[in-house]
Amino acid sequence: MLRLFSAIQLGTLGLTNRLVATPGPSRFSHGGGFLNRSLILEYGRWSSYGIGLIISEPVLVQPNPNLAKPALSADAHIQAFRNLNQCLHEYQSQCLPLLQLASQPEPMLQPTHWPSLREQLLFAAWRAYAAGCPGVVIDANAGSFFHQMRVSKQVPPTSRSQLLLESIEAIRGWLGRRFVVGVRLVVDDLVPDGVSLQESRVLAHELVAAGVDLLDIVVGRSVAPIAQFPGWQIPLVAGIRSIVDVPLIAHGMLGDPWIAEDMLREGCADLVGLEAAISATPHWPIWARQQLERGVEAA
Repeated sequence: MLRLFSAIQLGTLGLTNRLVATPGPSRFSHGGGFLNRSLILEYGRWSSYGIGLIISEPVLVQPNPNLAKPALSADAHIQAFRNLNQCLHEYQSQCLPLLQLASQPEPMLQPTHWPSLREQLLFAAWRAYAAGCPGVVIDANAGSFFHQMRVSKQVPPTSRSQLLLESIEAIRGWLGRRFVVGVRLVVDDLVPDGVSLQESRVLAHELVAAGVDLLDIVVGRSVAPIAQFPGWQIPLVAGIRSIVDVPLIAHGMLGDPWIAEDMLREGCADLVGLEAAISATPHWPIWARQQLERGVEAA
């Protein structure tokens, strides 16, 4: 059986395969945080070709009328996400909004501001729940407030992940175990003053203890010249795999279905993140299955 097209559980959520679309910011978002119908149709098209899970482009948890990004910062945003979920369910696909608390001015890093930020994230998660989303992914990628906290010299090292952990526990306590909670986690910034793999291994263990069901493993946006090739991030994902037992999403030029299939069979990761591949070739799932099945028949 092809591992890439086998079912998997994320907590209580069942997925039909291991294919995850992880789109970046698009041109399909209205101002004011409202989803554009074109975005719903785009995600629906990916689902119709066989994507099992979509982690949405970043969804703002704070109101910002100047940014044309999706948002869950107000109750008025719920209906559009409800429409999106209804579209995807026709193809047995699921969507987890990527909740983004954007980077903040330096004074907001102080603990006195954390309760209001945590509340904004918590209410955004509730709105996703009200829209029928089976869960959310919290954005701790480069450019997010949580990544800003991890690398800031203004925050004591022992406190840099405190708000993230408290937010996960608050969501878990309010919405229960059936609601999936994931984190998009930078595992290494690949620069001297950035996040390191060892720090991320410690944090990954803490996240799972706080109730996380899924880790979406990414690499920071390094400007250093780094050789990138198909599967280049797999060793970093394997470094997290060795200490946690929740499903992991891997990235890193995994458009070759044989590399993706081998990675899953070796147990380095559990799901395959497809950003560039699915955006450039929406029918990639159909093509990948055909390639793998022909290879099996020829063996």
